[in-house]
Amino acid sequence: MLDELRRLDHLPRRLRNRTDDLVKTRKKLAGSLGREATVEEVANDLGVEVEEASDMAALLEPPLPLDSILPTLAGGEATDATVLRAEAVRRLTEAVEKLPERLPLVLSLHYIEDLTYREIAGILKVSEPRVCQLHTEAIGQLRKLLPDA
Repeated sequence: MLDELRRLDHLPRRLRNRTDDLVKTRKKLAGSLGREATVEEVANDLGVEVEEASDMAALLEPPLPLDSILPTLAGGEATDATVLRAEAVRRLTEAVEKLPERLPLVLSLHYIEDLTYREIAGILKVSEPRVCQLHTEAIGQLRKLLPDA
C-alpha cells in the first residue's frame, strides 16, 4: 500500500521528506508564536535560505493539470471558443431585439437585474403568474428564432 501511495505522490521521496520538515516546522512555530510563521522564520528555523524555503512551500501546492492552464498561457480563452461565444451572443442579442416590447423587458429584469417574478410584477403592475407567462412566452419565441441553439 505504501508503494502505491508513493507512486501517486507527485514528489520524489527526498523532496517529500523536506516538505514534511517544512510543514512540521510551520506547525511548531505557529504553536510557539501564536500565529502563522513567516517564510523567513521558517527558513531560519530550518537553517536554509528564504528562497529555498519558499520553493519548498511551493512544492506543497497540488499540481495543476496542464490543459486547465493552457488557455491562460495562450492569452485567455482559446480563440475558437471566443469566436463561438461572440457569435452566440450576437445571435441572441438580435433575437431578443425581435421580440415584442414587453418580453425583452421581462428578460432583462429577470436575467440582468436579477429580479424575482414578484418584483417584476410590481414594476409592470401585473400579477406574478402573468410575469411567469411573459417569461415563458419570451423563451418560447427565442427558441423559435434560434432553432439550433
